[in-house]
Amino acid sequence: MSASKKSKHSDLKKDSKNTSGNSASLFPQLNVSYNTSLWEKIYKLILPVFAVLMIFMALNSGLNADEEFQYDYSEKLIEYYGSFGKEAAALNIEKGNMHYYGGLFDTLTGFVNKVLGFEQTDTGYRHVRHIFIALFGWFGIFFTAQLTKLIGGVRAAVLAACILFLSPRFLGHALMNPKDIPFAMGNIMAIYFLYRSYLTWPDIKWKDIAGLAAGIGIAIATRAGGLLLFAYMGLFSLVFLYLWSRSQKQMDWGKTIKGPILKLGVGAIAGYILAVLFWPFALQAPIANPLEALTEFSKLGIRIRVLFEGSNIMSDTTALTYALKWVLITIPPAVILGFILSVAFGRSFLNRFKLLPTFMLFFCFVFPLAYVMYKDSTLHDGWRHLIFLYPTLVALAALSWDLLWQKFESNKAVLYSVLGLFVLLQINPARYIVMNAAYPYTYFNVLVGGVDGAFGNYETDYWGVSVKQAIEEMDAKGYFPEGDTVMVVSHFSYSLQKYIQNKYEGRVKTGYVKYYSRYAKNWDYGIFPTRYIRSGQLRSGNWPNSRSLFTIDADNVPLLSVEQGGGSIFVAENALRNNDFSSAAIAFEADLKDFPNNPDALLGLTRVNLGLQNWSNAVKYADEYIKLAPDYSQVYIFKGNALLNSEKLSEAIQTFQQVLAIDPDYNLAYYYMAYCYLRIGDNNAALNTVMKHLNANPNSKEGYRLASQIYRAMGDNNNAVDMLNRASKISS
Repeated sequence: MSASKKSKHSDLKKDSKNTSGNSASLFPQLNVSYNTSLWEKIYKLILPVFAVLMIFMALNSGLNADEEFQYDYSEKLIEYYGSFGKEAAALNIEKGNMHYYGGLFDTLTGFVNKVLGFEQTDTGYRHVRHIFIALFGWFGIFFTAQLTKLIGGVRAAVLAACILFLSPRFLGHALMNPKDIPFAMGNIMAIYFLYRSYLTWPDIKWKDIAGLAAGIGIAIATRAGGLLLFAYMGLFSLVFLYLWSRSQKQMDWGKTIKGPILKLGVGAIAGYILAVLFWPFALQAPIANPLEALTEFSKLGIRIRVLFEGSNIMSDTTALTYALKWVLITIPPAVILGFILSVAFGRSFLNRFKLLPTFMLFFCFVFPLAYVMYKDSTLHDGWRHLIFLYPTLVALAALSWDLLWQKFESNKAVLYSVLGLFVLLQINPARYIVMNAAYPYTYFNVLVGGVDGAFGNYETDYWGVSVKQAIEEMDAKGYFPEGDTVMVVSHFSYSLQKYIQNKYEGRVKTGYVKYYSRYAKNWDYGIFPTRYIRSGQLRSGNWPNSRSLFTIDADNVPLLSVEQGGGSIFVAENALRNNDFSSAAIAFEADLKDFPNNPDALLGLTRVNLGLQNWSNAVKYADEYIKLAPDYSQVYIFKGNALLNSEKLSEAIQTFQQVLAIDPDYNLAYYYMAYCYLRIGDNNAALNTVMKHLNANPNSKEGYRLASQIYRAMGDNNNAVDMLNRASKISS
């Protein structure tokens, strides 16, 4: 065997030679049996290739919906720094609470856009931001691979780089997510340089301290959660010093302990100062304000409706396993198996890679995930807030696969089977990226049957990134003809506006509509991603309905539908608003004739028949609607009222109970149920139920009046009067 195949990894050899001869007990000393020079060439080849591919893909990726807030923040940051703090709008931004975020990314890209002369309405403005996101993502891959290289050698580094690049969720966010990707990159950069510092202890290089400071600064200057790195530094340094001290016969406190600790402290302070300089809110109170931001993020008080395990639930009521489940179903199977192997290998993993780096990797992955589960933290949109823990998971997986490779190198048959399994597990994530290059973040693995199995059970394109592809397809199909004015609407109207404005010389106008009341406005075309559409409607097989002109798909699963607007249904909605029930009924029927599976026409006919007091027809159309969209709570309210007015009170109660099963926050259902119980004569049930309504809505005048009726029926005149008095104090 040639000498090049038997030598230790050069980086490890160089970085560990100053550890007073104890590196064998603390750090991996890898006697590799492969050609390191060949793998170095592969390593140096794939990294720039990944950079080019990521930039190219980022230019083709759409906006994420949250960039509405970051565009605004970027402009305010440039005004703040350009005026030396006189323009202070960046210090308190109510919409989106952006002042709680560090401003590094938005200041950097805002400055570049200003130098290049790009305005928010320019395509170049968006391209600058996406290129920088891709670069942050690439550096995340680079530092993950570099850390893996220090621990396991260059072959493991190649595996780590490939696994992370071929992780569709990470790659997809690295094309368009300006918050979580820079944060993840700063986090892994800091961990890498911290580990390098231990390698050369006590003679820590100042270049490593500078790298540590930069990583800390980038992380905190993106999210206040970067403060967690200080806790990491303290914990890992204590573990390192304990292990290191055991290998020393004697120690010079000043030289071997105090000096290097002070250097790490300099790095931590420098990183914090760097972060504060790029964060106007923190500049006002460098200690108190970052802590305030951290507290706000830990609460994440914004409640939104999310789709999880087939149910549309509020983000603050998700299961404890929400984050873990999302991680498991959206990362490549090779990563899952790699992590399992790292645990299963046990002592052999520790013997090869040593306790300190193993502990660091496991802790950086497991602790944040376990903590959010323990705290039952509110998370939005899957696990994007936890992307920062993924690089260390990938490093663990890469080391496990490399160890498996090393174990079976002498048995070619088994080795080829292992390598074949690894390639096989990576084929589908790689294929998904190629086939869905504009939105690979919508990937789901085989544990849920891919994106097809996830459809209607989990959010797919929750940020509406595919709106860009929809507009491009509409343009290609000729939906924006010369000499005509077209109205296009969406519930992702910000992205829509950014793509349309200044492009079609004013002949294409845009607007916002809520999905379930979209036909109340007159429009020509609607662009509707699946986000905010009820899961039952998605799973019923009736979405998109026959009004759909085309869809944007991932693996033949619709992420978005472009619908035809106007026509009979708009006429019907307009008539219904004017209480012209007869004309509305005719128009809704005409729409059903043209589009038989349009549930909105059935919902309209339900409302029409309620207005006409034709209770049986209202129930009939409501039931037909429920077959197409079984979990829209409003239709059950309509049906319940029709049953109530038909004196079918028990059925009405059951219907209102269905409302609460779908949407526990829909407290008006308690009011109607209480009224039904009163009509039946079950006064105790009526009182208990109306009190649930009043607890949820203490300003409900009608609720207090109903409670007064119930008390009067129970012979309790004092409480009846009290309820009326409370009702009288509430303004109309």
